[in-house]
Amino acid sequence: MSKLGSDNDKKITPNLVLFSKYAVNSLKAGASSSNLIEFFTLDKFNQQKYNLNNPYTIAKYQQLFLTYFSQGVFQEKIAGTTFALVSSFGKKLYRRVYSVDSDGIPQKQEVIRESIAERMSGLVIDSRQASDLVGVDIPKEGVVILDRIRYNLEEFDKDGKATGNRYSEGVFPAQYAEVHNLIEGSALPIPKAVSDMFVVRIPSQDKHSAMSIKMVDFLPAFYGASAMFADELVEISGADFDIDTGYAQRKDFYVEDYKFIEYGDRYPDYINYINREVKKQGTIYKSAYDLYELQGSLVQDSLTDIDDTKSKKAGFTIESIGALQALGLPITKQEFDKYIKDTGFAPYEAPLNNEILDIRRDLVSNKNMTSGNKIAYTPANLDLIRDAWKDISSIDELQSVMGERVITDQDIDDLAGQAIAFINNKGASIGSVVSPNLYLSLIVEAKTSLRNKNFMLDNVEYRSFGGAKTSDGIRKQDIISSIVTMMTDNAKEYFVAKLGLNSHATGMLTNMIAIGVPLGTSLLLLNNSYIQEQYKKIANDDTGYAENIGTRVAGAIIELQVNSDVDASIMPTREILIGGVKNMEDLTGAQKLGILETFSTINSIKGFTSKLNSVLSLNNGIGKDLIKVQSRLNDIADMEDDKAALNLSLIHI
Repeated sequence: MSKLGSDNDKKITPNLVLFSKYAVNSLKAGASSSNLIEFFTLDKFNQQKYNLNNPYTIAKYQQLFLTYFSQGVFQEKIAGTTFALVSSFGKKLYRRVYSVDSDGIPQKQEVIRESIAERMSGLVIDSRQASDLVGVDIPKEGVVILDRIRYNLEEFDKDGKATGNRYSEGVFPAQYAEVHNLIEGSALPIPKAVSDMFVVRIPSQDKHSAMSIKMVDFLPAFYGASAMFADELVEISGADFDIDTGYAQRKDFYVEDYKFIEYGDRYPDYINYINREVKKQGTIYKSAYDLYELQGSLVQDSLTDIDDTKSKKAGFTIESIGALQALGLPITKQEFDKYIKDTGFAPYEAPLNNEILDIRRDLVSNKNMTSGNKIAYTPANLDLIRDAWKDISSIDELQSVMGERVITDQDIDDLAGQAIAFINNKGASIGSVVSPNLYLSLIVEAKTSLRNKNFMLDNVEYRSFGGAKTSDGIRKQDIISSIVTMMTDNAKEYFVAKLGLNSHATGMLTNMIAIGVPLGTSLLLLNNSYIQEQYKKIANDDTGYAENIGTRVAGAIIELQVNSDVDASIMPTREILIGGVKNMEDLTGAQKLGILETFSTINSIKGFTSKLNSVLSLNNGIGKDLIKVQSRLNDIADMEDDKAALNLSLIHI
């Protein structure tokens, strides 16, 4: 804080020069009134003309400042490219195979890039496939075959020893001029700094949504930001070729003397990076230099003339030196080394991002993930959802109730068919499962206790989020992944409508699965006739003042306790849950109370776990106004309270 000029009371007086320029540009782009723009302009001394804390500007001031702050602090980018997925059908690679495993999968092998193979005189292409080489004595020089893009290949180091990790192959156009000019048209191998990537399929669901990728060949430049991956990508990740994308995180590198060098904890790397970034509009270094030009260094006399000369000789540009002075970051080699010694890492983000990339690749490609039951390759599908629907809809007492949920005979080209499609799809909300999936995975990993929120359901007591499986032995993440698939593809089979789900119910379902409640039991609770009726009333309310489901259920509980001769609730069993789906009114008061109390408990758990999203969603900004910021701070304070509903202290973010 001292470097920022904080006072004794630890308050910071921000320098709003660059913000004011940002605000004026934003207001002009938004066609705001000239009066409003005038309030944000600076005088000839680059000082604010007006106090922005006035009734006319305060709302816009908060919005613009929080957006500016969020973009500069929380929305930092890492090196990478978003690729549109292209089918690899018909694409063949020239592969030199030295050995195959018992299943005919190439082990020791190398891909000969197409541009190189076409220039190789006397290259003999073996007509056999990799599977034909099982048991064959392959010559030392290997055999060259035409092979498809492969998935789950063994990785070997430069000495030919297996690393224990696996990777999948990728083929895409050169994304950088240096790669195109120095590598694509030459016989040089693709450097690891260029080839090694970590790819995440969007939307992400489970371990199968991420892959360790090695770029093995190039597509023509006209493919742009499109990529080909192995056929298994479709089966395992659930991707297709309409608008699905994969975000590929790559190494941050630079080229020097025709060598591709990863940024690391070296002073020359630091110099190169700052010189590069200070030229880019929107980077913190460019903003710092702009401020340095406008108002001079924020760190007065930080360099002696001798140090300044040494820094320039080392390679720093004048702009870089000014930016680093404004930011209070190391400039000289001595300062750089001291920073690393004191903190344990370099004073810029590129080496950290490169290290994170290596860690991510190792996490998804190690033998614990890619062998045995192969968690990383569990396919994304609707099997668990289909089984649950089949089980519930086949219950004799519920066949008429569940059968009325969805009208499948429709013509989408007429008004009635479009109305039916709207009804069947209106409950689909992918955000209601994807967002909880992020924080619930942390809660499950920490085995968070439910404290006084434990409950009994169908003769099973649930006391924590611990364990990787539900009480009936199904992996929790497989079920949640299936729910995500259901939401993305709901228009095909209408499972959201069939299973009585909506945004709130899906959040409840995701929390119940994370606690360990079986999918079928969870759906029976959510499809209770009273609860479904309340969901419909909320959805059809047009006043904007409808009570939420929690308030309605709490009111029903009080009414049962006051107006019925109910001494205590009865734990909901499968039979009671089924009766509640058929008709809640046919149950006894104690059975009703048991269902509603269980629902209310789980709803309060859902409400508390969602507070963790206040931290995990910071990359989207801290809020559009101070009310939102305070709400986020309140959520964080609630989570840190020793008497909180759940103990989240074991979760480290």
